[in-house]
Amino acid sequence: MLAAIASVLVLAPAPAQAGAGQGTDIDWFWNSGDHDAKARFRSVGEHIDLCKHNVAQVYAEYGIAGGSLTKTYYDGALDTCKDIDWSATDGQSIRVRVCEVKTGIPNDCSDFKYGTA
Repeated sequence: MLAAIASVLVLAPAPAQAGAGQGTDIDWFWNSGDHDAKARFRSVGEHIDLCKHNVAQVYAEYGIAGGSLTKTYYDGALDTCKDIDWSATDGQSIRVRVCEVKTGIPNDCSDFKYGTA
């Protein structure tokens, strides 16, 4: 009697790869512990949501990592948000921070957060 030899091929799932329009989001983050301003980055469509939770003006500072930065200010009503529709090239590393404008002292800003457009 001949023994049958069977070969078994085990397929492991391929690692996930980002395709066009599939960047890395940045979840909500605050300017500091006093929670006067918050922001997030949504990679699909490259949107930054900027929210103010104090009477002071706030801004988001953003750009391609290692490149120049853009500031967008927001002075809307308390507890409201602004959608910043930004256009960055898919796959580029980006950085964003959120700040509260202060008078006579340095602005109250978060550290830069990093994602991918």
